Amino acid sequence: MFETLRLLSPPWRWIGTLCAPFSPLFEPAYHLIARSRHRLSRWLGLDACRLPEPTDPHRPSKP
Repeated sequence: MFETLRLLSPPWRWIGTLCAPFSPLFEPAYHLIARSRHRLSRWLGLDACRLPEPTDPHRPSKP
């Protein structure tokens, strides 16, 4: 993420440059949030991270 910020114009470039050394500290939190994004979205009342239902002809449909 910080590498992307460093490609943008200031002040984002400065933020990316200053935060880049701390990237290893942010990585576990990023992965936790990424794994739980659909639950966090639902908890916030949003529908943004919902995954589409699989299309399996052998799977019974929900009522």
